[in-house]
Amino acid sequence: MTESTVTAVGTEDADERLAKLSAALSVGSDAAVDALCAALADEDWRVRSEAIARAGEVDPTALVPRVVAGIVQFENVGLRNASIDVAEVLGEHVVPALQDAFTSLVGPPRRFVVAALGKTASLDATSVLEAACDDPDENLVAAALDALARIGGPRAEARILLEVSSSDPYRRVNALDALHRLGGAAPLELVEGAVDDPVLRGVALALLGRTRDPRAVPKLTEGGLQSTIGLFRPTPRQEARMRDLNLQVVVPIRAGFGGSDPMPKGARALDLALGDTLAGMD
Repeated sequence: MTESTVTAVGTEDADERLAKLSAALSVGSDAAVDALCAALADEDWRVRSEAIARAGEVDPTALVPRVVAGIVQFENVGLRNASIDVAEVLGEHVVPALQDAFTSLVGPPRRFVVAALGKTASLDATSVLEAACDDPDENLVAAALDALARIGGPRAEARILLEVSSSDPYRRVNALDALHRLGGAAPLELVEGAVDDPVLRGVALALLGRTRDPRAVPKLTEGGLQSTIGLFRPTPRQEARMRDLNLQVVVPIRAGFGGSDPMPKGARALDLALGDTLAGMD
């Protein structure tokens, strides 16, 4: 990696460096890659953000090795974080190089590589992330679970579920959180015990609601009305409807924890959750 990828070149102000980056990118060729890498290492976040946004304008073959070098170095945190974000732009182009880097590295840099693999959203990264989950470094495992949740797919969900059953509480909390963000569901037996753990309770309640298992109701109704969304107080109309139906709990299946559907806002969220709860009772 050249010095220009570690520290920004020149004494111009940020606006001048942005103009130089734009000019270099308009010309193309190797000079554009050099300018982009220098901008990724810039001290000003605006320059780094512009470089990330325009990373798709240069030859990925030339950019990939320099982005990987930026990810694994320690001298410039801004460069490392920007390089990880560029992995999202490069997608599958950067996956083989990141896989090679993970295999050849030891220690903390592997966490950064794993984070970048998650950014690519490429299913081809799943095998390396599965291997990372077998590592004794718990911080690496946490990063791998986060990356698997970003990528998704049946293999990612299966590996996360395996970690949900771990006896290690640190692995388990990271796995539950990953499963929650993935929009997945776990069998009742894997999540009901987690409700009693103050650290795991919030995520466990959400996953418990997703089981759609009648045996989950006692846990969900402990302490009166529980909302596993935790957004707001029901409106008087909603409270009256729930009293009429003798409902103590609203299980959000679609409203906020349904995977592909966007989180609805305000009273609409509880209306949807209430409808899903009634549908699940049919």
